[in-house]
Amino acid sequence: AQADLEMEFRVSTPEIPLTSPETWLNVEVQTAKTRPEGSVNWSSRRIEGVYTIIPVVQGALYRAANRVIVVRVGDAQVESFMPPIPRTPDPNADWSEWYRPHTVDPPYGTTPLAPLTSKLELRYRVRVWGN
Repeated sequence: AQADLEMEFRVSTPEIPLTSPETWLNVEVQTAKTRPEGSVNWSSRRIEGVYTIIPVVQGALYRAANRVIVVRVGDAQVESFMPPIPRTPDPNADWSEWYRPHTVDPPYGTTPLAPLTSKLELRYRVRVWGN
């Protein structure tokens, strides 16, 4: 069955830019053969305590042994997540735990002035189309 990978990114609210936040996150779900982008749903973001939760959907989900979720955070950094998503995920499973990025890198061709620290955490679930 066709399915979507639903993700939520948790970020400290003061980290989000006040102007043009829509261009602040770019999400790509990389497999060995694909690089589909996720659709960031800024209109559905919500506040939970000191965090803003930003929903993202990537569909149709491709079967893959490994996935790397690459997030470009503005012009400042690239955070890569490697959550343990099985090749055929359980579409009835609830949200995963929150994951920190595996790596935090500067944008290609730049050298940071100080060590970069992650801004995001990720959780995910899979939903079959029509459910």
